[in-house]
Amino acid sequence: ATSYYVDGVRVSASVPGAELLLSGSGLRTEFRDYGFWVTDLITDNKGEAYFQVTFPDDITQWKTFVLGMDDRKRAGAWYGETAAFKPVLAQLYLPRFLLPGDQIDLVGSSVNYTNDTFQISTQLEVEGVSLLKEKHQLVDGITDEVSYTALEGRDSLTAKYTLQIDNYQDSEERSIPSFKVGTEENIGAFHRL
Repeated sequence: ATSYYVDGVRVSASVPGAELLLSGSGLRTEFRDYGFWVTDLITDNKGEAYFQVTFPDDITQWKTFVLGMDDRKRAGAWYGETAAFKPVLAQLYLPRFLLPGDQIDLVGSSVNYTNDTFQISTQLEVEGVSLLKEKHQLVDGITDEVSYTALEGRDSLTAKYTLQIDNYQDSEERSIPSFKVGTEENIGAFHRL
């Protein structure tokens, strides 16, 4: 079974139109590779268990495998998939790390999965300072790009890409580490420069 969720609200599996944009806005900042839930189970009078799952902000599909056993040692299993979905979304692309003086391209992408066309405003920020503001007509997807030089003396860089349509907003904010040149990396028993 596959379920689609837009800002926590279950929607049909078909690609939605503009009406789903009213479901809310958000800033996505948590991009782990796993979902997490508390294993406290609540069963109803039929013996069915329900639990809450907190997923990271990744727009992706999560495969789920659940095992259960009651006090009589009866076991059961469930398999499923949950897709995180937004009809219109902002995505930010950054390198994995920086060195002082690195010249990088910060790339923001606005994607439209609906059949509608939208007038959007986009903004790309670094450390809270706007480096780019644009207006676009969004049919399928557009890309915004700005060059940036990594500064000396910083241990990380935080960038944010925002898409705005009237009262709807979607944003991604990501931080990347900035290392000094010559920083040692410890991998198992080996050291590498």
